[in-house]
Order: sequence, then C-alpha cells, then structure tokens
Amino acid sequence: MLRLLAKNREDRPRNVDDVLTLLSAVQHVPQARRETVREVTMPDVQVPPVRKVTFPEPRPHPEPIAQDADGADEVEQKRMLPRWLWIPTAGVLAVIAAAMVAGFSLEPEKIFRYAGSLEKTPFGNPLTNLACTRGFHPACNIVGRKDAFGIGVAQDYARAAKAYRVGCDYDDGAICSYLGDLYHEGHGVARDDAQAVALYSKACNGGLAIGCGNLARMYHDGTGVEKDLDRAEDLFQNACEAGDASSCDEFGLLVKEGHGIPRSSQGLGPQSATYPKVLWFLGFLTYSPGTGPSLANEKAFDYFFKSCGAGAQIGCLGLGYMYESGESNGAMMRYPLKAATVYSGACGAHIARGCGRQGALYRDGNGVAKDIETARRLFDKDCVLGDSWGCQRLKELE
Repeated sequence: MLRLLAKNREDRPRNVDDVLTLLSAVQHVPQARRETVREVTMPDVQVPPVRKVTFPEPRPHPEPIAQDADGADEVEQKRMLPRWLWIPTAGVLAVIAAAMVAGFSLEPEKIFRYAGSLEKTPFGNPLTNLACTRGFHPACNIVGRKDAFGIGVAQDYARAAKAYRVGCDYDDGAICSYLGDLYHEGHGVARDDAQAVALYSKACNGGLAIGCGNLARMYHDGTGVEKDLDRAEDLFQNACEAGDASSCDEFGLLVKEGHGIPRSSQGLGPQSATYPKVLWFLGFLTYSPGTGPSLANEKAFDYFFKSCGAGAQIGCLGLGYMYESGESNGAMMRYPLKAATVYSGACGAHIARGCGRQGALYRDGNGVAKDIETARRLFDKDCVLGDSWGCQRLKELE
C-alpha cells in the first residue's frame, strides 16, 4: 500500500518518520475516494498432487574380477559346466552319437544291438522298431510282445500283428503262435480261425510246446478244423512233455475222462529213455493241487521227485509246485529255496513256466533275495518262450 501512495521512486518512504507521515495522510483521505478502491480476490487454484518418484539404488562399483591359481576368470568358470559333469556328459553324447550312427546304418542287427544297450533310455524302443522295420526278426519279437501286451508302451494289436508277421516269416515259432492268438481272438486283425490253425501248426512243427498246446485246443473244440479228440490228446501230451503246463492240465482231463491211453505208459520199463516222463505222468495223474496233505499227494511227490532226478525237467516243474505249496509233506512245510532250484533246472531246459515260477519267487523275495531285475529277466524268458502268463507278469512290473 505504501508503494501505491508513493507517486515516484523519490517519494517512497526511506525511514520510520516518513512512514508515520504517510499513515497520517491516509487517515485524512475522503470516504468517497476510499470506496473507489476495489477489493481483489485471487481465484482458488487446485494444485495437482505431487507424484512420488522413486529413484533406483545406485549400483555399487564393480569389484575386480578374481582369478584362480591357473589364471582363469571366476566369471568364466561359473559359466562353464562343472568339471565333475564333463565325463558323464561326454559319455551320454557318445552314446547318442552311436545310436544315430546305428540308426543310419543298413545293418539291422547292429541297430538291434545298440537298442539293447539303450533299453532304459528314450532311444531304446525307436531303435528296436527300426531294426524290426528293416527285417530283423528278434527285434520284431520284442516289438510285437510289447505292443500286444502293453509292456512299456501303449497296447496296439494292429502294430503287434505287423511285427509278428515279420518274425513268423523267419520261422520263429513263438511269434507264429502269438500271431495265431491274434487271429483266433480277432485282435488287430479280422478273426480267422483257419489262419490261426495254420500258424499254430507252424509253431508246433518248429518245436514250440505252447504252439502244440494251442493247436490241440483247436482240435479239441473243432475251431477252424474238424473236431478230433484223439489228435487233441496226442498234441496235448506232446506239449505237456515239452513243458507247457496248461497242456498238462488239458491232457490229464482227457485221460481221466477215458479218451485213450497215454502212449508214455504203454509197457515202458525203467531202462527206457522215456521212463522219466512216465514217472512224471503218473505223478501228474495222482497230484491234486490245493487239497493239502494226502496219501495221493505223497505218491505224486514221490513220482515227481524220481522223474526230476532221472532228468525229466517237466517232472522238476511238478516237484517245484509241491515244494512251493507245501504239499510235498504231511506237515505242509514250504520249501521255496528248493522250489527255486528245481525251477531253475526246468527254465534251463526251456520249459517256459519254470522260468515264470522262478521269476515269481525273486519278485516276492520268497526263499531267495528279492531281485526285481532277475524277476523281470525270467518273466521275459517265459514270455519269449510263448507263455502269455510270463508276459502278463512282465507287464505288471512296468
């Protein structure tokens, strides 16, 4: 206000006395003149909120890069693969490279060999399939069984039939029998019992016990061929003597029902080469599984024991059953270790179920140390010999 009353720079107050003089003059200004002064009101101004700004933390000054005794940078060492992994990594890369080389090779046997070494890796199944595709029938046996029973892969009957055809063309009896099962059951192929009979005959003529047993069932039931019980009985006995346990059951039922007299018991003395099988046959007819101790089972045990001791491995199979079940004695004492021993002999003679029963003992740790890998190997052998029981047990371990 004092500045407004001063008309120029020189009239502005310079000290306290001048200020008092001006104030005195203002009090004598007329009222009319005072009203001419307008009151100025400043508008309200909305100030926007202040935004909080966060500044990043300042980066610390980098420290000098440390070096080890060899002069290698520590940062570079962290980027590199740890030294303890060098050898395993190099081994894996070498195996993969070998698998690729085998895959491009025209020798299916070499492909199959590498597939066996890589069985537990993702490369195992593709290489086995490749070996089968190129006509190596042992590979087709494996591929077909895995696909048919769903062992480690999705079950695929059509693909199994394709693999089985390759193996059967090479006169592999087990594969022909498995292919006959697919035709008989109509799995993956159109059902054709006549074709199944032809395949079972090929397997039986090749010496496969289970193939003879399957052919015997076709003659027994008149499926795909004219019914002939005498022919069925003869085939059942061949299959049973060769080690097919299920054929033994069928053969025994036919004999008990009076369908002919088994040729193995016709006037053969102890000096005959087939006498051990006669002993086994007598034991089989006498044995009543699951009935516990009885005079009949004691006689059966004696027949099986003598048969096995005389070299008939089918007799050892029956002896193993009785040791395992405890029906070998009146006290029902089980002897699983003895069972494992006689099963081993039967398995060594390529009696399929002997391998399977021995595998079951290792799987359960019954009388022997539990060993799943040994059980898997024995079930696989049972399966390869044409016994589907072993194939099913093998699948259960996957």
